[in-house]
Amino acid sequence: EYRLGDYLKNKFDEYAKERNTENIQDLELEKISRSCLMLAKKKYILDISWKYPGIIFEPQQKISPTGVEIVQGSTPKFARKVLKELLNLIFQHGKSLEYGEIIKKLKEYKGQFILQNPDDISKTVAIGDYEKYVLDDRKEIRLGDKCPINVRAAAIYNNYLFNTKWKSKYNLIKTGDKIKFYYAKNEHEVFGFLPGDFPYEFAPPVNYDIQFEKVIIEPFNRFIEPLGFNPISGNLIYARSLF
Repeated sequence: EYRLGDYLKNKFDEYAKERNTENIQDLELEKISRSCLMLAKKKYILDISWKYPGIIFEPQQKISPTGVEIVQGSTPKFARKVLKELLNLIFQHGKSLEYGEIIKKLKEYKGQFILQNPDDISKTVAIGDYEKYVLDDRKEIRLGDKCPINVRAAAIYNNYLFNTKWKSKYNLIKTGDKIKFYYAKNEHEVFGFLPGDFPYEFAPPVNYDIQFEKVIIEPFNRFIEPLGFNPISGNLIYARSLF
């Protein structure tokens, strides 16, 4: 309003004159951020300070993620909550954030994680080309080459269901369905199910260590690595440097 707007307009006019064309650029100030975390193209997180038409936010009051796990539909409900809280911690401390504090918080979250409903810690994803990849899901599980993990999880569910007495209670998964899946303690390592219809009667136990690593630790590592932090291991163990 006082300086930058006119400066930008003049520069665009100069550019247009050099290229022998008309200047049609008309920019408006949309928001100001105290800090931002840039992860990749169209993947960033802002700690917004001011937003049009004059709304002011306190530090960490308005964390705005774009293109990252927090706003992705596949991210489990509980993981979104945890990642939001961890992002507040990053923006509050920045590079002064200590590993010990990070590990302590992650251990607290893991204690809560194992108490959650499987619906709230499983990834959500659509099933495409089920028949293309699943050669048999009745007597045994036979999969085609390069079968996606979500399709494999669906085939395991269908196979378990087909060979139990619960066929009348639960529906089979087919192409076009949305499913939830998690890393499991079974010979196939994953298991899928239809949202809101977890089959407690025959579902294998959740492998909480791997599931926590996949849906919380790995996304969190992508947040802290641009700040110069080494990635956190899945076992939540770290050693202090001697030098």
